[in-house]
Amino acid sequence: MVSIEAPIWALFLATFAENKVAGFALMKGAGVVLMIPVAAFFLDPPSQYLAGLVPTYWPSKAFWSLQAGEPYLLYWVIGLVYHALVLWWFLKRFNRAMFAK
Repeated sequence: MVSIEAPIWALFLATFAENKVAGFALMKGAGVVLMIPVAAFFLDPPSQYLAGLVPTYWPSKAFWSLQAGEPYLLYWVIGLVYHALVLWWFLKRFNRAMFAK
C-alpha cells in the first residue's frame, strides 16, 4: 500500500508545482501533512479516523492494529481502495493539466 504513495506524490508535484521552487515548497508543506498519522496515534479511535483523509494514515493504522494483535485486514483494504482512488484522481488532474487544449 505504501508503494502506491510514490506515484501519488509524484503526480501531486507534477500537477501543482509550476517550477522547482514551488515543488520544494509543496514538499515542505506535505511533510507537515504526513505527520498527521503520528498525531492520530495519540487520539481515541472515533476521532482518529479524521486523519484518514491523509493517505499515510491507513498503512499506519493497519500496522498499529497488527502490532496490538487486533484485526487489521479491514484497515488494509480501506487503505488500498483509498490509495487507488487518490492515485486515480491525481492521474486525472495530471492528464487534464498536461493535455489541456
